[in-house]
Amino acid sequence: MIADSVEWIVENNHYSDTLMSYNSKIARGALSWSTEAPELCEIEERYANVCREIMDIAIQENRAPADCVNQVCSRNGIGVNELVQVLKANLG
Repeated sequence: MIADSVEWIVENNHYSDTLMSYNSKIARGALSWSTEAPELCEIEERYANVCREIMDIAIQENRAPADCVNQVCSRNGIGVNELVQVLKANLG
């Protein structure tokens, strides 16, 4: 479900370049961890899980991923700045 909807969210909503980049990184983060090939993973599993949860909420509620970050990060005990730094450092 996530993979089918990520492209639509990233491409069909119009945001500033910074916000669009952030939404794209969240989407990539959601798809960047796999138990089948952990050596190829771009970020740690816990951050990928947070990104997946963000994407799930964004899809279900028809919201931008960046609009869902605060609630998901606080629920998972991860700081927003911490997630942003991980995404920037590992996903460009």
